[in-house]
Amino acid sequence: MATLFRATSGEAVEVFPADHERGFTLTELHALIGGGCRYIETIRLSDNLIMVIDEEGKLHNKTVLVNEPATRLFWAAGGIHARNDVIVGNAVICSYPDEID
Repeated sequence: MATLFRATSGEAVEVFPADHERGFTLTELHALIGGGCRYIETIRLSDNLIMVIDEEGKLHNKTVLVNEPATRLFWAAGGIHARNDVIVGNAVICSYPDEID
């Protein structure tokens, strides 16, 4: 199980991989992130949590849909220059390494 934070509504939705034993595939993550995602980026939030986002989200999203809940999680994790950056587009938060294949 993972949580999808939708940029358009800010809602958090539980999502599950097709194969619960293997975890999410790259194709599934691309589909969840949406928006024509070509490259994904993973951000380690803690020892066992990662955020998966569109590497080029800010380039593709002309309306700059800042994902407020995902941005707050990013800031709380204290990423490099976290307070100077935001998450744009959908974000998937999942445990690492168990859920990604």
